[in-house]
Amino acid sequence: MLILLVVYLWDLLIIITTAVAGQQHLHTQTFDITVGGVFTDRDEGTETQSMENIFKYAIFHYNRLAKEAHNLQFKIRMKEETLSLIAAESAVQTVHDVCSLVHQRYVQGIFGPPYPELATLVHSVCYHVDVPFINVCSSCYDVENPDEENNDYIEQIPRPDSMSINLYPSNQDLNIAFHNLTHKLQWTKFLIIYDIDSGLTRLQRLLNDPGVNQSDILVRQFTHYKDRSVLIDAIGRDINNIILDLNDVNTRTVLKMALQMGMINSNYHYILTTLNIDTFDLEDYRYNYVNLTAYRLFNRRDPRILQAMQSFFAFKTMSNNEVNSRLFTTSVALWADAVLAYAYAYDRLIASQLRLGVEIMRPNVSCTDGRGWPLGIELHSKFHEISFDGITGKVKFTSNGERTGFELDVVHLSEAGVTKEAPYVMFKNNQNISDLLHQNYTNNDFEGFCVDLLEEMSRALKFRYKIKPITTLRYDDMVDEVRLKKADLAVAPLTINYAREKQIDFTKPFLSLGIAILFKLPKPEKPGLFSFLSPLSLEIWIYTFAAVFTVSFILLLIARCSPDEWRNPYPCDTEYDILENRFTVSNTLWFSIGTLMQQGSDVSPSAISTRLVSGIWWFFTLILISSYTANLAAFLTVEKLVNPIESAEDLAKQTKIKYGVVSGGSTEQFFRESSIPTYQTMWNYMNSYPDAFVGKNQEGIDRVKDESYAFLMESTSIEYTVQRECNLTQIGGLLDNKGYGIGLPEGSPYRERFSEIILDLQEKGIIQKSYNKWWKGKGTCSSEKK
Repeated sequence: MLILLVVYLWDLLIIITTAVAGQQHLHTQTFDITVGGVFTDRDEGTETQSMENIFKYAIFHYNRLAKEAHNLQFKIRMKEETLSLIAAESAVQTVHDVCSLVHQRYVQGIFGPPYPELATLVHSVCYHVDVPFINVCSSCYDVENPDEENNDYIEQIPRPDSMSINLYPSNQDLNIAFHNLTHKLQWTKFLIIYDIDSGLTRLQRLLNDPGVNQSDILVRQFTHYKDRSVLIDAIGRDINNIILDLNDVNTRTVLKMALQMGMINSNYHYILTTLNIDTFDLEDYRYNYVNLTAYRLFNRRDPRILQAMQSFFAFKTMSNNEVNSRLFTTSVALWADAVLAYAYAYDRLIASQLRLGVEIMRPNVSCTDGRGWPLGIELHSKFHEISFDGITGKVKFTSNGERTGFELDVVHLSEAGVTKEAPYVMFKNNQNISDLLHQNYTNNDFEGFCVDLLEEMSRALKFRYKIKPITTLRYDDMVDEVRLKKADLAVAPLTINYAREKQIDFTKPFLSLGIAILFKLPKPEKPGLFSFLSPLSLEIWIYTFAAVFTVSFILLLIARCSPDEWRNPYPCDTEYDILENRFTVSNTLWFSIGTLMQQGSDVSPSAISTRLVSGIWWFFTLILISSYTANLAAFLTVEKLVNPIESAEDLAKQTKIKYGVVSGGSTEQFFRESSIPTYQTMWNYMNSYPDAFVGKNQEGIDRVKDESYAFLMESTSIEYTVQRECNLTQIGGLLDNKGYGIGLPEGSPYRERFSEIILDLQEKGIIQKSYNKWWKGKGTCSSEKK
């Protein structure tokens, strides 16, 4: 009995050891998989690269990275077999070619093509032979599935409604996204421009919105690259909101047309349905302050994107630069994620199999006798189980093979946005501070320049933080919070001055600024009756008229003395001996005036002396008229604006225009403690009129817009304001120089470290980049409006 027990345990040990060795061998084994790519000779508007090349890149990128990079259990290596269909061939021939690819090449998955009509045919083949069909197609969601047939050879696995997987965001999700976007922008009247008949599927929710008057929605199809009528209709109906539901090529064409037609400015707002906004060269449009909004699936600065782009440039054997990086479109990223999704699903299929047969490597299928791949349905079901972070964000699928759980970033070239002391710290979604403080707010509820600065410092110094807003909106209360050590940092537009430095410590300034004057733009003067005289000064006009009479007198004198100017008035009568001189007083004056007006006269000089004087006069009038014409053109095109004040000195000398500062701020302290006579005069004036002071910056800005009032505030706040309030401007230069710093408790050991990080961020241009983003990047006022 003991011997039998030992033998049994020994056999069990051998079985366990063999199983473990088998599992270890399984994990080290390389699984070579063949996948098929079906494409067509028709281009999809990708300009410089075909879908077949994009698919080959996706396979290259996957194989280039180790299985550890993808966090796979097994080492899976893919190779592609591609089939190029002819778009004009019959459906029967297309099905035959796809069946041959599946049967002869033993492919275990089919990718593409991204066209609804061809995708239907390829999908039907995959459906009947149980091979997964993976696609990246924006318009394939409305394709009906093939008729479902009974399959008895695998009863354990329920047949899904379809064998297809689509990586492109579904039209249902995009419908919700664009509907929410227009609702957020409060669009009630707009134009939709589309290019293909199925192009409006992602906008159906918007078109059927009961809250929008259908008569205010204009829908036009863009059929030709020179068709400007679609934009002319918008001008004729006074429509400023436009949705471009076009492919990338047509989107660029229409935007260029709009630029040529003067429709690229702050009065217009465009929404692009393309997800490739990052690949567009928008330099010409950015400086015209146009509002342009779109969605994107991924951020190009994400590490996964940078890694994928390195593979892309290696595959293309091209250099990594800005122009070439635009070839890495959303379609390229989606195909890379499609291949990776297939690898994840296949990895799960291997893990779920206790025994691996030949069929998992070389499926023997046939379209003629209906022989399918037994493991194909299970492989398709694995797509519903996977979830991973791909190039285009979170990748997971519904039971119907549609992508779900992804995020869309709203990106905009220019937009109007104002809230509290912007753009330093703002509440997202225009939330009210009183409402927000009654909720459990988080750091994600805030955005702005100071939030970006705080995030950069936390990343560099590796600390965590929680933002606490000051409900009183007073900077002195923020200083008290730090002084009493209720807060560790005060990150705000906090001016460094002597009074505050006696209470708390400050870092090196992260922004330099000064006090300036905010005032209303003067209205242009109406041209007067004699405004045509403005291009030349009064002295020039006097000299010109004096020259006319002087030249006329000289011509009269020389013509009278020259015998060549005396002629026979009747040339046919040779015996007539009375000669006449045509250079009379009136004729001479008429000749000079006619020349000045660039006109001719019947009087023409004959003698050398008179011709010489006339030539000199002609040259003088040529220079004079050219100068007048140039000055007149500038005078007519440039409006002359006359400001009642040009500097702080002008403000101090008058009392008609009121002026003031924020009560209790550093600007008030500057005037109160200044020893400069001009600023002392201004302080005495403000101190004698209590209504000259305001509680916060926004109150002062409102008074400037509504009254004859000048507001003294920091130059950075003025620059932000004039970018958004087109009827306001800065008057004169800076009255002083100071800086914004981060406040820390007195004696804080972190002061020097924070200062070093600020200097480093300034040297790298990160602070300037963030400044441009929040001050200039979101402005709505162009210089033409000023």
